[in-house]
Amino acid sequence: MPEFKRQHFLPASYLKYFSTDRQNCSRDSFIWRFDGKALRLVPVTSQCSEDYFYSKTDAAKTEQMFQKAESNYCNCVDRIFKNQAPSGIEYGNLVIAMFDLHLRNRVHKNLTGKQRIDAYNLCSGIFVNEILLGRKDRRATKEDLVEHVQNYWGVHVFQISGISEFVTSDHPSMWTILKMPSDGSHPRLHMVTLPLTPKHTAVAFDNRVLQIFDDPLSVNDEQTLNIGQIQNADQCIYTSGRLSDEHMEMMRGHFAKNEPSPCEVRENGWKLSLQYLPPEHHFSFTPIRA
Repeated sequence: MPEFKRQHFLPASYLKYFSTDRQNCSRDSFIWRFDGKALRLVPVTSQCSEDYFYSKTDAAKTEQMFQKAESNYCNCVDRIFKNQAPSGIEYGNLVIAMFDLHLRNRVHKNLTGKQRIDAYNLCSGIFVNEILLGRKDRRATKEDLVEHVQNYWGVHVFQISGISEFVTSDHPSMWTILKMPSDGSHPRLHMVTLPLTPKHTAVAFDNRVLQIFDDPLSVNDEQTLNIGQIQNADQCIYTSGRLSDEHMEMMRGHFAKNEPSPCEVRENGWKLSLQYLPPEHHFSFTPIRA
């Protein structure tokens, strides 16, 4: 296979933490995949990739760009996996990775007529400028993004209780808004959830809009986060342990209700679909909103 031909829209470096080999998880480990019909044990590296998904002409350059971000992500999750506290910089890198895992996903249909990397760059620019910073006057720099995350975003990592486990999916970074804009503009992002391991989930949040309490997750929280993954999935969910027949039947019901993603990227803009958390619903780790 030519170098960098296989390009992952969800990195193997993310999925490996959900492999069956929990102590020595790697790209070559195996993971359980369920698509609403069949449950299969598959190699991590074989998942969520397509030939030249982002670029054929600049394959090496594109891969190197993503590898740096993936390395920063793994440095943080490795510490969490070992029950060590990440540094402030590592937590900041985690928040940025949570944004990026959503932006680079296959769920955004590329209708630009150009390579996927061009569609990704377009989405990234719109996200940082209009959704995150809420401006159109000038293009944001990487320094603008880092400063904004440092000033206005927090992240908390929750650990699941007992023998329960988190599932993940082929579209794991779930973006949530708490209120819809009334002027038809791009909605502002308020919260992002991302399963990190079968025992850990990260919740990133705009601290100008909500707070996160350092309380244990309730059973309802755990169920809501897992159901959110199933609903946010594009084609499948992943688990580190074999699913029971009962769990598969429950998931089939949720998959049957899932509709194709309306997300589209065109040369003149980006149609984005976000999860909406209505005021009457809240997680136990967030205060009830007025």
